[in-house]
Amino acid sequence: MPAAKWRGRLRREDGNPFSLPTNHITCLYRDGDGTVWVGTSKGGVAYCSVYGLDFSVTALPRHEDASCFWEPGDGSLWIGLDGKGIVQLSADGRVATTIDNTNSALTSNSVIGACRNADGSFYLATYGGGIVRFDGGRLSRPRWGMLPSVRYPHKMAYDAHGNLWIGSVKAGLTRIDASGRATVYTYSNSGLNTNTVTDVVSDRSGRVFVATGTGLAYISDSGGRQRVVAASADTSATSLGRMPITAIAVDGRRMLWVGTAGGLRVYALGGGARPAFRLLSALGPSAGVGVVRAIAEDKSGNMWVTTDRGVLQVTVRAEGGGYRFGCHPYSFGAGGVRPSFAKYSLYCTRGGDIIAGTFGRIVRIDPRSARPWNAARMVTVTGVAVNGQSVRRGGGAIPVLDSGDDLSISVSSFDYMHSADISYLYRLDGDSAWSMAEGNVISLAGMEPGAHVLEITTGTGDGAPPVTRVDIAVRRPVMWSAVFWLLVSFAAVACGYALHVRRKPRRAHAVEAAQPSFGGARGADAEFVARATRIVEEHLGDFEFSVEDFSRLMLVSRSSLYKKLTALTGQSPLEFIRKIRLRRGRELLAGRGLTIAEVAYSVGLSPKQFSKFFKEEYGVLPSRINGDGTEK
Repeated sequence: MPAAKWRGRLRREDGNPFSLPTNHITCLYRDGDGTVWVGTSKGGVAYCSVYGLDFSVTALPRHEDASCFWEPGDGSLWIGLDGKGIVQLSADGRVATTIDNTNSALTSNSVIGACRNADGSFYLATYGGGIVRFDGGRLSRPRWGMLPSVRYPHKMAYDAHGNLWIGSVKAGLTRIDASGRATVYTYSNSGLNTNTVTDVVSDRSGRVFVATGTGLAYISDSGGRQRVVAASADTSATSLGRMPITAIAVDGRRMLWVGTAGGLRVYALGGGARPAFRLLSALGPSAGVGVVRAIAEDKSGNMWVTTDRGVLQVTVRAEGGGYRFGCHPYSFGAGGVRPSFAKYSLYCTRGGDIIAGTFGRIVRIDPRSARPWNAARMVTVTGVAVNGQSVRRGGGAIPVLDSGDDLSISVSSFDYMHSADISYLYRLDGDSAWSMAEGNVISLAGMEPGAHVLEITTGTGDGAPPVTRVDIAVRRPVMWSAVFWLLVSFAAVACGYALHVRRKPRRAHAVEAAQPSFGGARGADAEFVARATRIVEEHLGDFEFSVEDFSRLMLVSRSSLYKKLTALTGQSPLEFIRKIRLRRGRELLAGRGLTIAEVAYSVGLSPKQFSKFFKEEYGVLPSRINGDGTEK
């Protein structure tokens, strides 16, 4: 455990809710978790951590996403902003220079990528402004810098022959050789499955890997000819050659790290011109990995990942002829730092710090003194509500529920310093998949009669986190009782006898069943539909997402899901999934510059299926939709 290292002092700051309530301190106490409790005079009790002080936050003079970083070697750090030009920080962290298109040769203020050249200069990728050369603060443009294929560049990397490979947001991949000659590779003339390139990296031997919105490709360098080859011939949506990729990195162990909207996958790379990709691990939501935004390796060989949930440190240990991967969420404690990290904006400095970009500021982490946060703590049930009403728990037990009741359970791990960073996972009756709670509340609806066991846990890290088990009993409705059916049978016999005696013809009446609409749903019903919608949206890119998967994640049986969803929306679960896929597909068709095939794969359908269902739903083919969403 590294020693605590204070980088300043805590004091009362007007307007800052995360400062001390008063500067009059009466007592201090440090608990076993490294939390310091501060007693004050007339200001109550405050708390802070002696750890988590291994980071610093630097505000930038211009409020925009910090998208990329580079270091010329003089101790300064240069930062590209996505819309506000360039900022230089001096060695002591002060803002030294700001550059934009009003005071330099920069033609676009969206600076989103940087690549170091052999002579110590850098090429900068600017959105809409092509490639710019940076040399000691001076900007110039190479003669090929505004070619159509590199006008909207994204990421860049050099291969072993000194060729520069430039990925474009919408024009595929461009190779610039030593003479400045350009060769363009697109969906139509190479192994790319789309012209949307999301990342380009090279390993230490100079092999280049290309991530796209529809799979991974690599540069084959055999027979004296370079070709772009898809990583896999498998056309399924979950294959490496087809999955939508958000970021990639190759570490010093020759492992390929692939980030997606569903988590992180790690592959062992084979050697040679046609590398083999062997899956070592898939780290998803249950490991604390969300939508991956950037990946970087630190000087110790550990990996750092920014996601929509925050920052993860992933450790790699050789074990039993293989590897063991440990995911450690990095917590910024209760200090009010909750950054939303920018895409691709993660960098390991020459000094070994990890820098992540966010809106209007950068976060610098010292991996050498970073203390992984142990999120694996026992969970305690702190509150129970049935149909929106709080109930008392006799002896701590959940009260017996009636069939159809909606149950909400509040939980806590009593980790005050990291309460904003904790995610709670739960599953019902030993289901193989864990679901994530909304905040610290677990909502269960439509449970079938009988005895159930709810398991709740939190944390990732190494080893199995402790699991809290809660017994839930749901009684059968009155219609299931023997007395009820006896009364029904008696009533039926009586009615039959009366009809027989009177022998009167019975007039048929047409009964129209009322169909409840979602628009009228309230309270728990609206929450049920909203949760169903969110679950489907989280699995749009999964071709294999089925009604069985849907019901499992909703924690109800397939029949219960069908009954409740049909009653609330008028749609079967299959129709519900399909409509959400089509609605998202129509949104993607508008103004994204994606092909119909790219849109179809991104919402979990084949192009043929997408066109067929789209025509059934909207009355026109996808090709008839304009860029603004209107019909041609």
